[in-house]
Amino acid sequence: MNIEKVIKVYFFSVMAVIAMITVGQNSHVKQYMTNVVMPYFGAEEPVEEAASFESEEAFLEFLVQDFGAAVFEAKNDNPHLVNIELANDPAAAFAKPGTEDVKLMDIEVQSFEEDFELDELKLKLVAVGGVVVENVYLAHGEDKLLGVSDGEYVQFGNVNFVVEAGEESALAVVVDLKEEAAVGDRLRMDIESSEDVVMLVGGEEYVINSYYPLKGKYLTVVK
Repeated sequence: MNIEKVIKVYFFSVMAVIAMITVGQNSHVKQYMTNVVMPYFGAEEPVEEAASFESEEAFLEFLVQDFGAAVFEAKNDNPHLVNIELANDPAAAFAKPGTEDVKLMDIEVQSFEEDFELDELKLKLVAVGGVVVENVYLAHGEDKLLGVSDGEYVQFGNVNFVVEAGEESALAVVVDLKEEAAVGDRLRMDIESSEDVVMLVGGEEYVINSYYPLKGKYLTVVK
């Protein structure tokens, strides 16, 4: 073997190793390897916390949903400053089939200069596996508002969630899981477009300038 061939073999070997390491660092790829590929070769059953993808179809569906094109919307003319984030506790992002009042995520709001009011909200259900949700609510303190669902979207009217100027608060998205939910099923709720949120700051319309969809946080069904 001449020196040119040796260099080519070495180069492609190094590139292959780098590619494998890079892909392997992705947590979702690790989950897929743990749940689908390794059991195929006789490995032990995966732990519950990693049980996210039970089939190749579920993994491919996840890739389409999570790496699709995002669209930037800049429609806000309201000069007042507000911070809005979708957040959750990753350690609590697991629930058993049939569990009620499971917090999917918080809509955290911090209003600096003027009062903030959320009037209407539409969320898109993104599921990996089956549709596992029985009911979806918005909850704040003792107040709980049931959403109207068509199986793909959940709409809330007359939310009346207010955050006074200089304050911060959170509105929880809470779900009831179906009894027939399967281990490994996953779901999240997205805000698909700026038009899916009706809110006011200082009595005037406010729009979140961002890339859409605004992706929520995953909840995974476990044993």
